[in-house]
Amino acid sequence: MGLLSYGTTSCVFWLSAACILISLITWLIACSRFHFPLYLALFYPLSILIMAMLAMSSLILNIGRKATWKGRALPGV
Repeated sequence: MGLLSYGTTSCVFWLSAACILISLITWLIACSRFHFPLYLALFYPLSILIMAMLAMSSLILNIGRKATWKGRALPGV
């Protein structure tokens, strides 16, 4: 079953696409209102992806007790 076929996968895909589109429109409005270049709104999904990857990396390092700060080990969860 493909992403664009009928079923729950299709529903999840289109709901996700709608959420991304709504957030992009919101950022376009904000950039327009505050006189920022409109192309900056296109970086929003990329910035969210990078922040999610950083959070996952931090979680994995903390659970594995490999997180450090200024050369000192941090206590794990």
